[in-house]
Amino acid sequence: MKKYQIKLAVIAFAIVICVGIIAMIFNGKKDKTSEWQVTQSMDQLLFMEPGKQTEGSLCIVVPQEENPFFFQVFFGKYISFQKIKEKRYFDDVQEDYVERFVETIYELYNFKTGEMEKTLDLLAIEEEYTPGKLHRYVGLDERKIDGKEYLIWRVDGLKGQENENESEYIFYDINEDKVVKDVALDKSYNESEKGYYKSTHILVDDECNFLEVNGYTPHDGGSYETGEIDIYYSNSDRTGIMRVGMLVDDLPKENAKLYEEFPELKEYEGEPGEQVGLWIAGYLDAEEVLKMIMEEGTEITYEGCVLEPRASIDGKEHEISCMDDYIKWRNWKQVSPELVK
Repeated sequence: MKKYQIKLAVIAFAIVICVGIIAMIFNGKKDKTSEWQVTQSMDQLLFMEPGKQTEGSLCIVVPQEENPFFFQVFFGKYISFQKIKEKRYFDDVQEDYVERFVETIYELYNFKTGEMEKTLDLLAIEEEYTPGKLHRYVGLDERKIDGKEYLIWRVDGLKGQENENESEYIFYDINEDKVVKDVALDKSYNESEKGYYKSTHILVDDECNFLEVNGYTPHDGGSYETGEIDIYYSNSDRTGIMRVGMLVDDLPKENAKLYEEFPELKEYEGEPGEQVGLWIAGYLDAEEVLKMIMEEGTEITYEGCVLEPRASIDGKEHEISCMDDYIKWRNWKQVSPELVK
């Protein structure tokens, strides 16, 4: 065989090998399907106690490896247990990896009656009412609109959330157990909601050290450390329920208001590292929320409390001596433009 024929044969063989390798890589890529799931149940809770004084209050305790706020609470009466499964695979049509929920079940336990009252299959609801669209986010929102209670979640078009024109929200009437069309979601605040928002925002404001001067460290994810608290503010202006998380060991030994609400919690003896989640109802302002978790006799202080210049209405640092000072000097347009309309 001539030299150039040998070279051509070698080159051809090399091309065949390269094509084979590329095909193997491509096929292997398509075969890399992965799946993850979350399954919640009552067995994961170490302790549960509805509020005895205020409708809508709830306390749960979870092990160190859990997070109390993975369990959502709706309308001050339901705690949800999720069964979620998501699959990631290669889609030949889109020629890319896609993620799809293949199971999204919410079981709603009425902690006031002690019964598992409702089971919602979100994917089945979507297939019936928004065919061709996809559930994208784990978690539901709650909203009262014209006196009716709705669970709300978003679905997107097949191309995903980048095409917002294809997105829409599902409104599920929790009492009528049905999807309602053409519900208007008003994101504005009435004056009462504005006032409550402003009277509690200092608890989550990282531009003001109110929590720190009162001896607490804001929680920053993961397991709780001693002295850390996690205050969740979202939607509290709509529901009047503030969410507080901390270590069981950091609960006050004596606190009349807390243990009037949760008398069984006072007697609870857990293991180190266990975490407590408190849903405190009643439209309490920031000072009242702190008084619920502080040792009896401890006074709220503003000594050393400062609002940072970048968060103030005039761009200057301000010493905060009371709640009125904070409300006066905070740049509320920066927090939410709706608060100054």
